[in-house]
Amino acid sequence: MFRRKRKLDDFSAEIEAHLKLETERLQNEGLSYEQARAAAHRAFGNVTKAQERFYESGRWLWFDHLCQDTRFALRMLRKSPCFTAVAVLTLALGIGANTAIFSVVDAVILRPLPFKNSSRIVAIEGYYARRPVLKPALHFEWADWAKGTKTLEDISDYEDGEVNLAGETQAARVRAAEVSENFFYLLGVQPIRGRTFAAKEESTQPSVAILSASFWREHYNAAPDIVGKTIELNGKPFTVIGILPEGFNFPSKTRIWLPLPTNLDEEMFGGNAFMANQIARLRSDFTIGQAQSELEVIEQREDPAMYKYQRSQGANPIEISSLHTQLTGNTRFPMLMLFGAAGFVLLIACADVANLLVARSAGRSREVAIRVALGANRLRLLRLFLCESTLLAGLGGGLGLVLAVWSVQFARLVIP
Repeated sequence: MFRRKRKLDDFSAEIEAHLKLETERLQNEGLSYEQARAAAHRAFGNVTKAQERFYESGRWLWFDHLCQDTRFALRMLRKSPCFTAVAVLTLALGIGANTAIFSVVDAVILRPLPFKNSSRIVAIEGYYARRPVLKPALHFEWADWAKGTKTLEDISDYEDGEVNLAGETQAARVRAAEVSENFFYLLGVQPIRGRTFAAKEESTQPSVAILSASFWREHYNAAPDIVGKTIELNGKPFTVIGILPEGFNFPSKTRIWLPLPTNLDEEMFGGNAFMANQIARLRSDFTIGQAQSELEVIEQREDPAMYKYQRSQGANPIEISSLHTQLTGNTRFPMLMLFGAAGFVLLIACADVANLLVARSAGRSREVAIRVALGANRLRLLRLFLCESTLLAGLGGGLGLVLAVWSVQFARLVIP
């Protein structure tokens, strides 16, 4: 079944040998060479038709026709370099812009956050997180209140900023975050080396730190013995206790994580604990609206005067939204608008190329007429033109993907 089939030349040689033997036999019977040759051909039949049947029996005709149409389409495109260049560049710009913008929109808006059950992680905002009146460790009291709720499984605080790293050769300004001890548990992140923070390390003077994988690789050459060593941040020693997985940098491209201190005077960023951000994990049986209503009841019970004042000012004491919505809220609408505009650019590019093909086909009427006169049917002509269009689309799409890759790499540099 899978043996190599006979070549057409071998079959033609066999026919010729048969005709030669028949001609010699007829010559021996007294016929001249011309008469014997003609009689042998009449007895055998149409040689060309026999060769065509043999050719068709051993091949996929549709594939042969496709190869022929492809070779002809390539010759025609090479014959018209200006038309080919304009059509390919038009498609490349449309496809490249559309693909690049969709890649950014997908990464920022459509794709879920890279955390465990990220759809259940919510951000909490309210006057307690922004209240200017100093009250020691207010965010810890808030966490204690939330532990008794039915809608939230856990709650965590974090605050981000920059610290000075004293290196062996030169100092560096590094993005860091102070987080509650349950911060990594809430997000479902496990270190690749060492451990995360323990409850006892969330103290008045924290002295431990966790590094990101990229920071560990760039500043310490991925030294396997980094856990247990000491680094200096803002002039204070911190012991490295863990390395987080590659790609984790929440919040705001953080590279070093520190325990959130209970003493406001020990904060690394010069702020205060009331500016700390709060995230929580929503229980599976409840909605964000139910959680917000429950926390508002807690607010009203704990500080009725402030609750009444906030309501009189037309402000909501509590605002709960998904963490994904909070992180992308300011960019969602502009990105969707940009993606829609890119889609229209692609439609315009396709329409322009279609017009170019129509104008070009008007100048090929003589070619089409000759093909029809030679026996080409409409299906064969349609397949030929489709082959040319597919080649243009393939070339434009390939170049567009290259432009998209370059555009996405550029976007990563300029978009936070």
